[in-house]
Amino acid sequence: MIQVKGLYKSIAGQEILRGVDLEVRTGETLVVIGRSGGGKSVLLKHLLGLMEPDAGEVWYDGTNLTALNEREMIPLRREMGMVFQNGALFDSMTVSENIAFPLVERECLLADEVDQRVARALEIVGLSGHGEKMPSSLSGGMKKRAALARAAIGRPRIMFYDEPTAGLDPILSDSISKLIARLSKELSMTAIVVTHDMASACQIADRIAMLHEGKIYALLTPAELQASTDPVLHDFLHGISKGEIL
Repeated sequence: MIQVKGLYKSIAGQEILRGVDLEVRTGETLVVIGRSGGGKSVLLKHLLGLMEPDAGEVWYDGTNLTALNEREMIPLRREMGMVFQNGALFDSMTVSENIAFPLVERECLLADEVDQRVARALEIVGLSGHGEKMPSSLSGGMKKRAALARAAIGRPRIMFYDEPTAGLDPILSDSISKLIARLSKELSMTAIVVTHDMASACQIADRIAMLHEGKIYALLTPAELQASTDPVLHDFLHGISKGEIL
């Protein structure tokens, strides 16, 4: 579904991406890991068509995103869902209004149909009965689930997640990971997940891509990652530093 070819990007004179090559298969969940500040979010923005590379190309289902202008990107973005790290819910809207927002903006549906789809989305993410609440009254985990429901309600072909379990305790992280896996399966979505949560990564990924020093250092299954003796992979998986002061 996605092909990244020789992607380079520098920001403020600092080289962030140094020739990234990557393929994402239709229907898979690909997890991108790597050190903080290593370019994972920059790569994600290129996959969404939000940043223009210095060199290289990003292809989405046979279309070169880097050759499109903003207007030409609109129909493709309708096939994409995005779950932001902090949820990015609209503070002035109720949970139900937040979840309905993509339907109201993009689709010509009757109010009853919108209400039915919102109710179903709330049920799937375990938020039935919370639709009339404001985001400020939700816990961190509930905000993540509401954001996930909003991104998925339009039934995108591909879903992007930026640190979906950040700031959550291990039990909540596990529940969000299971929800991501369930949605991907039920809606037959391709998913790309950027995370530092290695337990979550190994739980939900079909394949894991390690971004290291601006390139894809390794692309392997969770089982292959856990069995690897490569020092870079082993140290990252187990959180082992080499005496560096970060």
